[in-house]
Amino acid sequence: MAINKESGTTATVSSKIDKYNIRIKLSTLVTLVLFVVLMGISFYGGIVYQRGYYSRHFLTTNSPVKNKFDWGMVVFVSPTSITIDSQRTNNIRKLKITKDTLISIDGSPAKISQVRTGEIVLVKVNKSAAQIILTNSNFTD
Repeated sequence: MAINKESGTTATVSSKIDKYNIRIKLSTLVTLVLFVVLMGISFYGGIVYQRGYYSRHFLTTNSPVKNKFDWGMVVFVSPTSITIDSQRTNNIRKLKITKDTLISIDGSPAKISQVRTGEIVLVKVNKSAAQIILTNSNFTD
């Protein structure tokens, strides 16, 4: 709106300019919303990709860390072996216990006889033998 100095009346400024300004604001808002939505979708897609990539490639291919670690619930324990329900491979896995196997329960050195069925363990594996067995009361399935 503009005031005409000669007559003292108000005159309408071109409505095209007002509509144009509204379109710019609306298009800017729409662009911003689309940008945020696309960024959210990209972020979610990246997370899904990484989960799938590392579960398929990092732990199961010819990676230098292949089969070095496993974790799961203890199914059976004997003085010479431990059997776990592996969360990494979704299979039952039997591992040998050797004289060199280190065992830790809640951060303290332990013996294989102290490991109980039903506990969650993290195992460092060398071929089919357990090198290190860690269990902690804070581990959950």
